[in-house]
Amino acid sequence: MSAVELLSSDGLASSGFLERVARRVDELVGGATAQARLVGRRSALLFLEPSTRTVLAFGAAIEALGGVWVRVDSSTSSLVKQESLRDTLRVLAAQGTTLVVVRAPWVGTAALAARYFDGVVVNAGDGVGEHPSQAIQDACVIARARTGRAAALESLQGLRVAIVGDERHSR
Repeated sequence: MSAVELLSSDGLASSGFLERVARRVDELVGGATAQARLVGRRSALLFLEPSTRTVLAFGAAIEALGGVWVRVDSSTSSLVKQESLRDTLRVLAAQGTTLVVVRAPWVGTAALAARYFDGVVVNAGDGVGEHPSQAIQDACVIARARTGRAAALESLQGLRVAIVGDERHSR
């Protein structure tokens, strides 16, 4: 089991995590600088399905926090030769990777990765399942649009939201 994981949206609000992130968003929007918490750390973006915006956003975030990252795609890694996800994660860990961002077409892939990787695992979208980092971003953006503050999460209470777009590939 990983030391830290962001696998689901469940419990984000009740744990206080969403509130802490929203307060930090307001600080950054207000001019605070990102803390270099990933200096000397290697991250992997394990993308088993295509996603331009998500891979670029996570890559930019890792760099802003002082880290370095590698991209692992199913079509250009040993996964194409039927290497198991477990073995791929072992290789990443052996190379000093401490954070893995997982994007996959199958529900539960990030949770499976968290079972085999002893580090930080982030679900960046799993099939028709969840995309918790996107849910956090959406909550902060909507709160800021309504009140000018991401931390004004109470403004979301009772809000009805319509999702418009590619329903088949949405989370």
